[in-house]
Amino acid sequence: MNAKEKQNVIIKNNIKTILKDKGFKNKGNNYRKEENEFYKVITLQNFSWNSSDDVEFCFNFGILVKDVVLPFELPENFGVQYCHVQVRESSFLPESRCKGQFRDRGCYNIKDNTDEKEFANLIEEDFKKYILNDFDSLKTLDDCLKRFGNMIFWGEKINQAVREYQVLQRD
Repeated sequence: MNAKEKQNVIIKNNIKTILKDKGFKNKGNNYRKEENEFYKVITLQNFSWNSSDDVEFCFNFGILVKDVVLPFELPENFGVQYCHVQVRESSFLPESRCKGQFRDRGCYNIKDNTDEKEFANLIEEDFKKYILNDFDSLKTLDDCLKRFGNMIFWGEKINQAVREYQVLQRD
């Protein structure tokens, strides 16, 4: 099995299953879960330099506040690029998990000689133990503000979106 085929199997058998069990629905590379005031969005990002025998990829995580006026129409299968907050999985991982055998340059990496089971165990542990414990614990806009509100750039975006949402709720 080449690297791209390994990635496809791991995404389908491990990541998709974990996300589905947490209530995320998916279409293509986008996963979405609706909360009362916002959407949680996860997008799998592959890179143009990938080949069948060497694949780098990451997951982008986003928060999209509901009802806030956007300068464009939101497509049915929207991804992270439409969100008020956009961060990579490394934002949820301890520093010790951000580099290593299967992680380089802030991304996951699979090669033809990658042990599929070992890689699947690592990414599954990342999602179950770190990423989703943090990301899926966000249940309110206040939770989102506490988690992202002080970030450079994204903090201002989420603060502004929450203020707009609160004004809309009063009207």
